[in-house]
Amino acid sequence: MKEILELRPVVGAFAQEMERQLRANDYKIGWKISSVEWLVSQLVCNLGLALREDRTQDVLRRAANVANFAMMIADNEGGLCPESS
Repeated sequence: MKEILELRPVVGAFAQEMERQLRANDYKIGWKISSVEWLVSQLVCNLGLALREDRTQDVLRRAANVANFAMMIADNEGGLCPESS
């Protein structure tokens, strides 16, 4: 049985932004059919864009996208949750 951890406030706030970005892209096809190579390319692209952003909100959005692509890779490769899409 996995241990349930209380999230640090900064982790919770970041996770909320990750979810906002996922919902903003719900109209797209799910990541389960994406190749790991494509997901990695999107992660790297968003990382590069985050490093070029000037506004805090834009950096946060791009950083959340980077984290989401990392999560998608972990899910596709290791099956984080059987019901994930």
